[in-house]
Amino acid sequence: MVLSPFSREGPAIFNGGFVNWLGTKEDRILKVVPRYLILEDAKHINVDKARLVCQKIQNKQYPHLPCPYGKASSISIHDIALTQKAHAHNMLMELHGMNLPWTTGNPDIDAFLAHTTLDISVQEEASYISRIKNLEESDSGDLNSLKIELISGQDIALGAILAEEPHIFVRLESSLAPIVI
Repeated sequence: MVLSPFSREGPAIFNGGFVNWLGTKEDRILKVVPRYLILEDAKHINVDKARLVCQKIQNKQYPHLPCPYGKASSISIHDIALTQKAHAHNMLMELHGMNLPWTTGNPDIDAFLAHTTLDISVQEEASYISRIKNLEESDSGDLNSLKIELISGQDIALGAILAEEPHIFVRLESSLAPIVI
């Protein structure tokens, strides 16, 4: 069954690069760059399903896939520090389901956040803290960008990410009604 995005109610299609994402007109849908998606429970992802989704996208089959569910929040300096530390310990994918850490936009501050035991003086540490506060006010790098923690559909999202789908459409947490086709 082909669904029309022009219906007033019921299912709707959101066209991505090589995926037709299924949601409903009533949903709150966000078009998200994959680097801002968090695969919360990576241990429970169905790898076979992710691989199948990836193959369909890579073979230009333009699959119709349900939008994953997620909750939105802003990226904090704490989030950036967590991803920088995980990246420094080669644990970023395992802990956060990400390929690249979020950044402040300043490599020196990112390095400071990544390493808890830097050999710096108290004055240098105070300088970093002051610079971080300035960054928090300026929305530099990924700071205060919207992140989406996926609640379900992580295997579909992972397959799309592996196939280098440029955007993933996500249903926000407040619109968790099931899609009826």
